[in-house]
Amino acid sequence: MLDAHAIEAFKALAQPTRMALYRLLKSAGADGLSAGAIADSLNVPPPTLSFHLKEMSASGLVSSKRDGRRMIYALNRDLVSRLAAFLASAPAPDEETGHVLPFSVANVVRAD
Repeated sequence: MLDAHAIEAFKALAQPTRMALYRLLKSAGADGLSAGAIADSLNVPPPTLSFHLKEMSASGLVSSKRDGRRMIYALNRDLVSRLAAFLASAPAPDEETGHVLPFSVANVVRAD
C-alpha cells in the first residue's frame, strides 16, 4: 500500500462522525446498512450523513450499492485489512529519540 493511499484513508477517519460511521458499518458486516438506518443509528441529519459518506467513499473505505430505492453502504473490509497491515509494518520508534523514522533515514541519521 502506498503512503498516499493510507494517508487519505486515515484522513477520512480523522473526524468523530466518520469514526462512528466506520464502527457502525464494521458491526453491520458485509450486508451493510441503508442510509436511513445509518442516519437513525448515528442521529445525523441526511445532508450531514451524505457529506460524510461521500468522504468515506472517496477514500475507498465505504462502498455503496442500490437495493431498489435504497442505497446500501458497507465497509471495504479489504482496505481496512490492508491499512492494519500497513500500520503493523511501520518501523518502531528510535530507541534514543523516540522518533519514528523510515529505515533508510534512520541509517543515515544514526552515524555510529
